[in-house]
Amino acid sequence: MSDYAKTTDFTAKDALNTGDPLKIIKGSYYDTEFDNIATAITSKLDSNDYASTEEAQAEAATDKVLSPSHLADWSDDNAGIIGDLQALADPAAHVLLGFDNTANVGKAFTAATGLVINATTVGLSFLGLEALTDPGADRILFWDDSESAFKWLSLSALTITTTSLAVDAGTTSAAGKLELATDAEVNTGTDTARAITAASLAQATTVTRILRAVKTSDQSKTSDDTLANDDDLTVTVVSGKYYAVKALIRITSNATPDFKWAFSAPGSTTEGFWHSQFGFHGNNGNTHYNGGVFETGQTLAIAGATENLFVVEGVYKAAGSGTFAFQWAQGTSDAGATVVKEASTLELTEIG
Repeated sequence: MSDYAKTTDFTAKDALNTGDPLKIIKGSYYDTEFDNIATAITSKLDSNDYASTEEAQAEAATDKVLSPSHLADWSDDNAGIIGDLQALADPAAHVLLGFDNTANVGKAFTAATGLVINATTVGLSFLGLEALTDPGADRILFWDDSESAFKWLSLSALTITTTSLAVDAGTTSAAGKLELATDAEVNTGTDTARAITAASLAQATTVTRILRAVKTSDQSKTSDDTLANDDDLTVTVVSGKYYAVKALIRITSNATPDFKWAFSAPGSTTEGFWHSQFGFHGNNGNTHYNGGVFETGQTLAIAGATENLFVVEGVYKAAGSGTFAFQWAQGTSDAGATVVKEASTLELTEIG
C-alpha cells in the first residue's frame, strides 16, 4: 500500500510574476495529481476488507484482514486459550502447555514428582516404576524397602488367575495349603493329600500311638539316694488310656551304691502284671510285681562297674493326664558314680 504524495506545488506558483511560464497551471499537472490520488486510494483497504468477528472466528476467509479489536475477539474465542498463551512468560524450564478447566485458562504445566520433561519427551521417574519391564506372567506389584523401589513379587505356592489370587495345594515336594482330614478320614487311613491335627490323631481308632523317650547322653549321680525324674526319660500320657510300658535302662555303678528305680505318673494304680529283668556279668534275674511299683522305689544290687541292662515291662492305665517318668537314684548314697547311659529308652504304646 502507498500513501498519496503531491507532485506539483501549486501554492508556490502564486508567488511567481505574471507572465512567468511556471505560473501557468497545465492540465497535465492535474492529471498527475489525480493519478497519484487514484493510486493511493486503490492501494488502501476498503471497510469491507476487514473481517468481522464471525469471519475471524470462522478462520475461513483468505482476503480479509483483522483489526486489533477483531483479533482480540478471535483470541478470546475457545475460552481465550490463544490469549492466555500469548500472556505466558518464559518459564525458564521445560513445561507442558495445557488447559486448566478449574480456572478456565490455558497455562503452562510443570512436571510434578514422578514425571520428567526432556526436550520433546515426557518420561516417568517414580520410585522405580520406570525400570519395570513386562515380566511375561501374572505378578504382584510391591514395595521393596531394601531397594527403595517398586518391584515385581515372585510367586511361590501362589497362582494368579485374571484378578484372583489363590494358594496352591501343598504336596510332599512343594509348599502350599493343606486341607485337614476329618476324623473319619484319619480312621480310614487311605487319604494322601490331607493333614492330621493332634486332636484328630488322638481320636483315631486305627492308629497305634507310641510314646518314646531316648536318653541323649550319659547322666551321673554321686552321693544321691533320692529318687528323681531322669533328665530325658519322660513322656506325656492321656487320662483313661491304657499303655504297654517298656523301659530299657543301661546302668553302670560301683557295688556300694547299687541302683534304685521307680515310675512317677498321674495316679498310683497299676493295671495287670509288671515284670522286670536285670542282667550283668552273664547273669540275670527276674522279678514280678502285681502292683506297688509306683509307691516305693525298687533297689537292684550291682556287683561291679561293668555295664548292666535293666528291663521292666507292664501295663498302666493313666488316672490323669500328665507326665510319666522313669525315676532313679543310688540305692545307698556313695561318692562312687552311678550312671544311666546314653540310648536308654522309655516307651509307652497306647493299647486302649
